[in-house]
Amino acid sequence: MLAVEADGKVVGHIGSIWKEELTSLGAMWVEPAYRRAGVGRRLLDAILAWADEAHPASAVRLGVFPTQQAAIRLYRERGFVATGKVLPLEHAPGLLYHEMLRRSARSSPEGSPVGQPDRGET
Repeated sequence: MLAVEADGKVVGHIGSIWKEELTSLGAMWVEPAYRRAGVGRRLLDAILAWADEAHPASAVRLGVFPTQQAAIRLYRERGFVATGKVLPLEHAPGLLYHEMLRRSARSSPEGSPVGQPDRGET
C-alpha cells in the first residue's frame, strides 16, 4: 500500500497484491480536492515501478468502473488495455467493473493472459 500526504493528511492511496504470477492493483483513491493535480499519476507510477522491480515478468491487472474516464485514460497512458472481462465487485453486489491489464516488458504476446485488444470500449 502506498499513500500520498499533503497538509498532514492522506490525500491518495493505492494498493497491490502479487499472486499467481500476476500483480493486481486495487484501492486507488484520491481526495476530490487533489484530483487532476498529479496525485493519482504519482501513485500509479510508484506502484508500477515497484511491480516492475519486484516481479519483472509479471503482468499487472486492475479493475475500473466504466464511468471513471479520467482513470481509464491514465491507465491507458501507462500501457493498460481492456481485456473484455466485466466482473462483479466482490464486496458490493450488483456493481460491475472492467478488467484492464498491462503486460510485463518480459512477457511475450503469446504467453500473456490478455484477451482481446483494447478497441476503445469501456
